[in-house]
Amino acid sequence: DTVFFAGMDGTARALAAHTGEVIWKVEIGAVITTDLTMEGKSLYLGTDDQRIFHLDKTTGIIRKKMSLDGVPHRALLSSDGLLMFYINWAQPG
Repeated sequence: DTVFFAGMDGTARALAAHTGEVIWKVEIGAVITTDLTMEGKSLYLGTDDQRIFHLDKTTGIIRKKMSLDGVPHRALLSSDGLLMFYINWAQPG
């Protein structure tokens, strides 16, 4: 079993549940503003620099990054696999 978590230090990690051994560690480079959301072999997270990341759950490799016009704060996964993020839109001025 594996435990996944992300810290305010901008790092996502996977640990062995029974031993606490680090399986992988990924420096995202920004404060992580969402919980990790899992779907199949994927992990998703959002950051304070207005991006969403798609990570490989087994290796931690960043598969994709997407820029937004606001900071993602919450992720929801629907029963049919649709991933939605609550975004705090940037206000001009």
